[in-house]
Amino acid sequence: MIDVGGLLSVSVEGMAHVETQNMQPSRLRFSSSDIQNARVRNVSTRDVLGSTTSSLLDNLQLDVKVLGGSLLGGTLLNSTLVKGTVKTLLSSLSEPIDELLYNVLALAGVKIGEADVRVTGVNCERPVLVQ
Repeated sequence: MIDVGGLLSVSVEGMAHVETQNMQPSRLRFSSSDIQNARVRNVSTRDVLGSTTSSLLDNLQLDVKVLGGSLLGGTLLNSTLVKGTVKTLLSSLSEPIDELLYNVLALAGVKIGEADVRVTGVNCERPVLVQ
């Protein structure tokens, strides 16, 4: 909650659920020798800023009150048009920043949201044609 006191009383209350994740699925390939040797492959989040701002704007609920009364019930600020415009603008700005951030952190040996994946076995049965 932001509250600006004085002669003009303005308060802004907001709530959102935020997630940080990759915007596209990550594909890992394991060969038969990778599976036999239990080789570990890892994957990490590359779209930290983009996914965080996107989920923030998708789930954002704002209520602006001026002099104690709700300003349009927050409808103007929560409108799909305004959110869509801001989301498009921030998305175009966040892509190069995410790439730079990922590469700088990788140079330092830091990864965000990293997962180690290992395939411990597979079961391939006789192929069947399904209609």
